[in-house]
Amino acid sequence: MKNLLAVTGFVLVLTGLVGLRPVRAQVAVSADAEFRTRYLFAGVPFSTGPVGQAKVTVSYSGFTLNGFTSYDFDIAEINEGDVWADYYLQFTDMIGGYVGGALYNFKIVGDWEPTQEIYVGIVTAFPLNPSLHFARDFKLTEGHYFRFTLSDSRSIGTTTVSATGGVNYNVDYYRVGSNFSHADLQLTAALPVGRFTFTPKGVFQLGIADDFDEFVVGALNVSVAF
Repeated sequence: MKNLLAVTGFVLVLTGLVGLRPVRAQVAVSADAEFRTRYLFAGVPFSTGPVGQAKVTVSYSGFTLNGFTSYDFDIAEINEGDVWADYYLQFTDMIGGYVGGALYNFKIVGDWEPTQEIYVGIVTAFPLNPSLHFARDFKLTEGHYFRFTLSDSRSIGTTTVSATGGVNYNVDYYRVGSNFSHADLQLTAALPVGRFTFTPKGVFQLGIADDFDEFVVGALNVSVAF
C-alpha cells in the first residue's frame, strides 16, 4: 500500500510542477466478464484449464481504478483477487504515459499470498502504435518485466478488429531467469450491441526462453458501460 500511495503522490506533484495536461475530466464506469480457455499472466500459465474472470473499472480525469477476480474451473474456486490504480498523462498529441500501482492476491496451495507492484508505460500514436510497459514486483517475486508492443485496428461495419503483437523481457518475474521470455499475438473483434460489447479473442504465444511454452488461448469478453 505504501508503494501505491507513493506513486499516486508522485504523479500529483509531477502534474502540478510540469503543467502537463490531464485527460478531460469525465467519470466512466464499466464492467467485464470473460471466459478464457487458459489464464496466462506475463506469459506464465496461472491455470491448467478454463477460467471465468470479472473486472470493474472506474475512471475519472486520467485516474483509473480496477478490481479483478478470477475463478478456476478445474479447482472450482476463486484463486485471485486484485486491485490496481493508475494515472494517465497526455504529453503531446502523439505521446502519452501512465504510472500506477497494483495489489495482487493469489491463492497458492490453499493460502492467500499478497504482493505489490508498481508500473509505468509509454503509449504512442505513431504508425502501429509502438508502446512500452515496465513493471516491478516488490514481494512475491521481486522481479522486473518489460513489454514492447505494436498494434493496429480496423473497423468493419460496426465491428472493430484489432491485432496486438508483443515481445517480452523477463527478469525473475514469476519465474527464475533473465532473458527474452516469449512473444505473443492477440487478435480481437469487438462488436457493440446496445450498451454491451461482445469481444471474442485469440491469443497465440511463442516461447523464446526454455521455460516458456507455446499456447493457443481462446476467450470471450462481454463488457458494459454505465
